[in-house]
Amino acid sequence: MSSIKTDAPVSFIWDVICAWKRKHEAEVAAAAAASVSKVEDISADNEEQQEKLCPLADGANCETKSDSKKKRRKSPKKHPRSEEFIRVMNALMAKPENPKVCFEEHPEANPPSRADGLVRYQRNPQPYWGPKARPSKKGMEEIALPASKKLKSSE
Repeated sequence: MSSIKTDAPVSFIWDVICAWKRKHEAEVAAAAAASVSKVEDISADNEEQQEKLCPLADGANCETKSDSKKKRRKSPKKHPRSEEFIRVMNALMAKPENPKVCFEEHPEANPPSRADGLVRYQRNPQPYWGPKARPSKKGMEEIALPASKKLKSSE
């Protein structure tokens, strides 16, 4: 989705965007905190596997081709954010939260007809039910022949 059609004021739209960003950042932070313990366990296992695969002198690194490919994939080239962008973003995020912004589902969002399983548009009666191809001329010749020619050909 790349556009929004609304008659809401621009200030409210920015409030919605900032509220979504705050909510999204909170979810990401919670997920990151939950995965820290998992990462520590995995990194300990990886160190043991690395020692088995590449026994070098203490402190020496051994990087395989797959490791270097993973690093290249994980670090996409991004343009650094401009100072202007950072200044504007910080100014927007410093505003107090608008209490009218709520991302919970409205109780009247699903009408009773949808809860009852009624459809808004009728379903297709059979597969490929739509308009068919035009009739061919071969089929039209049989219809267009006069009755006398049909009788002679059948005799």
